[in-house]
Amino acid sequence: MKAIRLICFLFFLPFFIYGQDKDTPDNTISFYFDAVVSKSDIDSLGRLDVYVIVPYQSLRFIKNENNYAAVYEANIKITDENGNRVENKIIPRTIVEKDYSVTQSANGEFDFSQNIFKLPKGRYQIDVNIDDKRGNKSNQRTRNQTIVDFSKYPFSVSGLMLVSSIEEKNGRFVVTPHISDNIGDLGKFFFCFFESYSFAGADSADFVYEILNDKKDAIFKSPRQRFNISGKSIQHYLRINIPDNLLQGVYVLRVLALKPSSKSDYTPEDYLATAERSIKYTKSIGGNFVQDLDQAIKQLKYIATGSEIDFIESGSNLQEKQLRFEDYWKKLDPSPNTDRNEAFDEYYSRIFYANNNYKSYTDGWRTDMGMVYIIYGAPANFDRSRLSDGRNYERWYYTDKQIVFIDHNGFGDFRLYSPLVITEKYKYH
Repeated sequence: MKAIRLICFLFFLPFFIYGQDKDTPDNTISFYFDAVVSKSDIDSLGRLDVYVIVPYQSLRFIKNENNYAAVYEANIKITDENGNRVENKIIPRTIVEKDYSVTQSANGEFDFSQNIFKLPKGRYQIDVNIDDKRGNKSNQRTRNQTIVDFSKYPFSVSGLMLVSSIEEKNGRFVVTPHISDNIGDLGKFFFCFFESYSFAGADSADFVYEILNDKKDAIFKSPRQRFNISGKSIQHYLRINIPDNLLQGVYVLRVLALKPSSKSDYTPEDYLATAERSIKYTKSIGGNFVQDLDQAIKQLKYIATGSEIDFIESGSNLQEKQLRFEDYWKKLDPSPNTDRNEAFDEYYSRIFYANNNYKSYTDGWRTDMGMVYIIYGAPANFDRSRLSDGRNYERWYYTDKQIVFIDHNGFGDFRLYSPLVITEKYKYH
């Protein structure tokens, strides 16, 4: 995914609250959003920034003369804790590109939007619905956030924004925000960005971060780092190292502001403020997350041998399976000196496409059409017609082959007809 270069003061996540995307069933459009809260210039109101990213690959582009265009709407609805709607904003978006490969996210292209709301303190639910006007598909995600009056506290912190990179220019931090809970594609570390608000005249505080499991037990704690907090609003960042033994799953990232001390240990009595948010650790494939490692291993059937799959599946625990899975893909990486594994991205992007376009009585990647698409890619051309007995057939044309599917029952369940068997495996080109 390409970077968004924005000044950091626009990005803050809520104080004492964390939110997590909730996937809807039949997730037809992949998109990401964050709802972040910061101190407003009006004490009685908080600032809520809603950021939305829609990958081009999720949208349907239609050719119009020399261009390709996609049209969608982002509907942002905010309700209070009593279920009353306080904001409802519809944002129409039109994307025009000249290069077809760009519309297929060849370089991780996406559409980005930011919307700002000022709200009184309280708990809110933020619903974002994306409606693809040309693809007739939609999807909705939800976050719960709290607006607080930071001026009521002698000392507080804004919350936590995930950042993939950060640099300082002209006295300000310029960040590349990571608008997703998932940290699986950020390498060995990432940054956590936040603000502190001090009205008590304190000069410094010690900051630590913790990673908590689903039982709220801290499985990792960082050493103390001392920061200046003498201003009414100070910007900070922490480098978060991803533990080598972190398994796929959902965690909580917590940052604690502590009374200055030389002690390595601390207790709740040392807390000045705390902020936390949810994070996920799952591998990202072309922007699409592998939510289920066991499923991802099974999906290797069109590229790996049976013995290779058996070896990965025979790992004694999830961590060992994950390491074997990653080692398998490292061997196929066409550019091992870069962060991106193009073969990995392309293969699972094809599975993602097959699941969304060829689903029948089973998952799209298991169907005959899904199998052919994953192994050979999109056909150069295709045609569909009806046989004399009323059955529909579809013929896919490739440079060196033709493949025919027949719908035997009339319900769109196209089965491989010619050739009867596909013996080739996927190969990255």
